[in-house]
Formats: sequence, C-alpha cells, structure tokens
Amino acid sequence: MGRWGHRVFEGDNDLDLKSDIIGAIREKLKAKPITFEEDDLENLFSCKANPNKQQTPLSTSTQKLRDDTFRQKEDQFYGEYIVVILGAVMMEAGVRISTENMTYLRQAAEKVESYPGYRLPIGDLGFRDPGMAQFLAALSHYQDGEPRDWDGPSCFYCGCIQQDINPRSLLKCGRCKQAWYCGKECQKANWKNHKLICHKDGIPPITPGGFTMLNV
Repeated sequence: MGRWGHRVFEGDNDLDLKSDIIGAIREKLKAKPITFEEDDLENLFSCKANPNKQQTPLSTSTQKLRDDTFRQKEDQFYGEYIVVILGAVMMEAGVRISTENMTYLRQAAEKVESYPGYRLPIGDLGFRDPGMAQFLAALSHYQDGEPRDWDGPSCFYCGCIQQDINPRSLLKCGRCKQAWYCGKECQKANWKNHKLICHKDGIPPITPGGFTMLNV
C-alpha cells in the first residue's frame, strides 16, 4: 500500500478506486443495457485490461451515467476524490462529458486536499500537487472523443501533457529525473514544493536508522 509517484493513478488507492468504479459501472450497465451502446462499453472497460489494443473513442453520451453514478459515488472515506477518479477514467476512455459535468468535476477537485510532498501511506488520501495540476489541466484541455493520456509525462506545475504544448517538449528535472516541466518558468515556480521530493537520480534519502520509506 502506498505511492510510487505523485500524479493521478500513481498510487494503490487510486488504482483500487478505479477498479471499484469500473466494477460498479459495469454492474449498473448490465441492468440498463438499453441506455448504452455495447461496443462503447467494451471500449471503456478494456482500456486498461488491454493497454496494447488500439481503442476506438466512445461516442455515447454520459448524461445518464452522470445521473445514476457520478453524484452517488462520493465516499465517506475518500470524499470527493472518488468522483475525481471517475472523471479521470471517463477522460481516459474518451467519453463525451457535458459542460455541466466538467464544472462539477472541477468543483469536486477543488474540495480534495492536496499535498506538496511525502505523506505516510495510511493517511495518503487525495491529491499530491502534481496530480491536482495534472487533473485540472485535463479538465481545461479535454476534447470529447479524444482519450486523455494519464501515463505519459505531465508538467509538475501546470499539469499540461505533451499534446497540450506541441510543438514544444516537456523538460525533465535534471536532478531527480522524476519530474517534468513545460519550461523554466514552470520549473522555477514549482521549486519551493518540488525540492521537498527532489532526490538525486530519484533515490530517496536513507533515514538515520538506515531505512528508506516505501511511499514517495
């Protein structure tokens, strides 16, 4: 249990929530097959199960999905973060998301706590700052029918991914080699927080007792 990165889907909690959400949606859709295109659902649920398979962007509306699932998924333990993960799953699959839903996702994200650096695994709920930036940038740049990449590099300050800043390229932190930036301005603006997690070559320091922490 813990994190290996600071962004969305780079921790056990994120992946557990993602698995639970997809399972819950699958069960709900089985009971209401008339509302959705079967081929669209197959694409949605196979995005991570078959990562090497070329996916066809979904064409179905998410209005009914929002009404039945979006706002019922708030959890007492995770709070609004479970809604954030649902939104990330939908963007990853290229689902059409209404303007109303986008507004709701932004409001949900802004209610979730975000942390600049290390936290103990047991209390590591919600965003790390690079993950919040990544999610908010996704909301700003997302285009219906275009699956959003959550695995590739994203700016640790503004959250943009490569397709957002073309033809420029994201730059990797020369010290830790674990963070990326759109340019020197973003890197400089983020240094106050990034220095808390920036270890040479990405290797965390050893504690006085000779231990390294499992969480990042």
